[in-house]
Amino acid sequence: MSNDAKLAKLQKLRKISDLWDRSLSVPGTNFKVGLESLVGLLPVGGDVIGILLSVYILFQAIQFRLPSSILFRMLFNILLDGVVGSVPIVGDIFDTTWKANTKNVNLLEAHIREPVKSQKNK
Repeated sequence: MSNDAKLAKLQKLRKISDLWDRSLSVPGTNFKVGLESLVGLLPVGGDVIGILLSVYILFQAIQFRLPSSILFRMLFNILLDGVVGSVPIVGDIFDTTWKANTKNVNLLEAHIREPVKSQKNK
């Protein structure tokens, strides 16, 4: 994959993660939540939709040939978000702060910028 293609894909994933994790400002604060916080309020289905979107980002990251250590960290972020996020009320609060998609795109971006350094930060 060319550098231009990598950057274009990274920008697309960043837009998705921003929309899902931090696209809406909480009035009167600097705190942002995303569509996941709203969709997550739907019983069961909202959490499933969130997990599916997170898995999509993970599958896109696999195409960048990231080391397995980074992919496992990304998978951990998704699993933690899914498990804790599925608990009523507590999970909804957790979803507003954990932002697994942002964490995962940050991991991908760090690896693209400095592949060796991102592998050392296990």
